[in-house]
Amino acid sequence: MLDQSLFSEPVLNKPLQYEMSTTPNETQYAVKNLLNCYQYWSEQQSNPVLDLLDNKPLTINEKYPDPALKCHSDMLRVFYHYHEQPFQYADEHGHFHYFIKIEKTDCSENEWSHLAGLCINSLGQPIRWFTTNHWVTAARWINSEELIPKLDLIESDNHSESPLQQWLVSILVIFKKLIIELLIARDKKLTQLMGADEHLLKDLLKNRQHYILGEQVFDLHTYISSCHDLDCI
Repeated sequence: MLDQSLFSEPVLNKPLQYEMSTTPNETQYAVKNLLNCYQYWSEQQSNPVLDLLDNKPLTINEKYPDPALKCHSDMLRVFYHYHEQPFQYADEHGHFHYFIKIEKTDCSENEWSHLAGLCINSLGQPIRWFTTNHWVTAARWINSEELIPKLDLIESDNHSESPLQQWLVSILVIFKKLIIELLIARDKKLTQLMGADEHLLKDLLKNRQHYILGEQVFDLHTYISSCHDLDCI
């Protein structure tokens, strides 16, 4: 079981501070892509994690794949792994980490910022989104106000990619609103911890007492059925 002392309690279900351009049609399209991926895996008797691992053994803290999988024309990079205790949920097989490209205006190499993590259970099904403190991935740290517009550019529209890549992008689009809430909650929690002293932020981002800054459990079938009036997966 994940050590609850490593959590910073998330602030959720607050009004969004950013107006998304995502339309119902775009979300419905992402849902259909997701269902197509599940149909493919049903025929293969597989799931996202089995597809990714391709019979490889799963080793603690190893990244799958390494280097990370490129998605959405390399706007996203994703890898899967799992941790030993205490950094592991009791119901978790492992989790995907999502990173989004931060393009540089000069000639230097592009950087990557962590968006969110997606927990997967032992059946290969997604069960939880979460956001982390900076030290967890050590990726480029960007506040939610700058990060959310970049997330809003992600669409489920690239059929040239593999089923796994399409699935990773589609589920991100479907849960875009929730991820935005989690990013806002992440920054709000850090602000609360920092108090009036902005100079504390650098130390907070490295503080291993603060690991998960926000999380939301979900049931994929219930979410899709209730929000999009579609049959079960």
